[in-house]
Amino acid sequence: LETNATKEWHVGNIIPLLKVIYFHKVNIKVIHHINVSITGTIRRNLQRTTISYKHSIAHGEKKFQLVVIGRCWQY
Repeated sequence: LETNATKEWHVGNIIPLLKVIYFHKVNIKVIHHINVSITGTIRRNLQRTTISYKHSIAHGEKKFQLVVIGRCWQY
């Protein structure tokens, strides 16, 4: 959100933003279920597992990456 000279909020891009946020929540839940099955492997091997995915939006493509270390999530 941005403000103009009269401090009014521009909300033209809020709907695409909400769609992107919803998309990420859904994918994080799916990846969490996948993580349940690989958590034991990560703990045994003490390795870093990187899960990445792409999301296309109207103005281009953005990459997002989740790094899983045991149960620590970075996104």
